[in-house]
Amino acid sequence: MVEAGLVARLKEARRMGGVSRRELSLLAHCAQAVCSIVERSGSGSVKTISAFAGVLGVSLDWLIAGQKDARPTAADVQAAVQRARAAREAEHDRGVYASMRGAPNSPREDAGPSSQRRRPVTRTSGGAAARSPVRVGARPARRKVA
Repeated sequence: MVEAGLVARLKEARRMGGVSRRELSLLAHCAQAVCSIVERSGSGSVKTISAFAGVLGVSLDWLIAGQKDARPTAADVQAAVQRARAAREAEHDRGVYASMRGAPNSPREDAGPSSQRRRPVTRTSGGAAARSPVRVGARPARRKVA
C-alpha cells in the first residue's frame, strides 16, 4: 500500500534505496534532526527537500506532489544512492571534511606558528573608551587615593 503525501513518498524512496535517516542526512549534507523532522511532519525547506530528492534520484515533482508519471523505480533510487555514496567518498578522500575534524592536513595546522598564537579577546565599551579596546576579564586600573 502506497500512502499519500510527502512524508510517505520520502519514506518510501528512502526504503527503496536502502538508506537510513542518518545516512540520508549525511549524503544530503544536513543534520539528522532535519531529516527526521521532514520525514515525520513533512515540513522542511525546499532546499532540504530538493537535496533529499537529488540523493534519492527522484524528481521533486513526485516527492512533493506525487505525480504518477514521475514515480521512480527501486533500481533508479538504488543507483542514485550509490552515486551519492561515491561522491561523498570522493569528497572525503579529497579532504573536504579535514578542517572540520581538525585533521593533521587541515589548513589551520599547516599555517605555521602564527596561527597557533592566541590573541586576547577584546571588547569595546561605550563613550570615550570606545576607541580603546578593553581585555575581557582584565582588572580595572587602580586609582590612587589621596
